[in-house]
Amino acid sequence: MSESDQNLHPRDFATGCFITIGAVAFPNRRGHIYQLVGIEPMSVIISLHDATLNKIELEWNIGQLTANLTVSEDSRKVLIVGCGISSLSFSHCFPWRRSVSVNKCAVEPQDGFELLKIEMQSGDNIFAQGKKFIIEGRVG
Repeated sequence: MSESDQNLHPRDFATGCFITIGAVAFPNRRGHIYQLVGIEPMSVIISLHDATLNKIELEWNIGQLTANLTVSEDSRKVLIVGCGISSLSFSHCFPWRRSVSVNKCAVEPQDGFELLKIEMQSGDNIFAQGKKFIIEGRVG
């Protein structure tokens, strides 16, 4: 953690990149996640309900995933960038109905990696495992 990040101020949280469960993770102004020392890792819920998923790209040669979303209220662009991607799976079957909107989104620790879970309002799911996921842009 850099020296400037150690002196966080409440204004750093005004954009609210995350809702935390169990006060385990918190964002700084760049959307990076920092974990509180001595607390067991837990899921981090990303407030993207009703956001539109525009596209997901995987740069195979460097193992980087980029999910491009638009937050509905004011057309803000949000990127979820995953580094060191080791797996990506998704369904595109529309079991509930056709939709491009996000229902739920979370990042969970899993065996030394992070697991991105996106549940679409269509009932489809997207799962990506990587070393780290970073949110770029303001959500919620």
